[in-house]
Amino acid sequence: MSFLKKPPVEEKKPVPNGIEPKKDEKSIPKPISKKEEAAMVMPKPVSNQFEEIMRRLRLLEERYSGLRKKTQFTEQNMLKDAKDIFLEIRTLNETISGIKNDVSMLNENIVKLETEIEMSVNKSELQTLSKYVELWQPIEFLTRKQAEELLKR
Repeated sequence: MSFLKKPPVEEKKPVPNGIEPKKDEKSIPKPISKKEEAAMVMPKPVSNQFEEIMRRLRLLEERYSGLRKKTQFTEQNMLKDAKDIFLEIRTLNETISGIKNDVSMLNENIVKLETEIEMSVNKSELQTLSKYVELWQPIEFLTRKQAEELLKR
């Protein structure tokens, strides 16, 4: 702290021949009185307050730096998470489109099965056919060979 230091006091050097050269009055430093010296030095309470302010300023700068690091870390994590989420969404969309294709193929197969079932015989028709088979008893029918043998006899 440069303003707390005392200004240097010039020492008088012996002059040869005892004759001092003339100096400008403006360039000659005036001697400092004790009152002026005391005014230049900060009083203790002001100095303590200044040190306290500097300490607090350093503390605030450290906190700000820490918050900046945390914010940067949070932003990086958010970007990484967003990238992961978009990748997962893309994968899910591909899976959903595959499932939609499978469902559409199943629907087509169900329609084909329905048409085949509609073309097949229902239960009442099958029962009617069964009654006719029992009535005719085709097992007891003659074969051609049997009929030819009967005719030969």
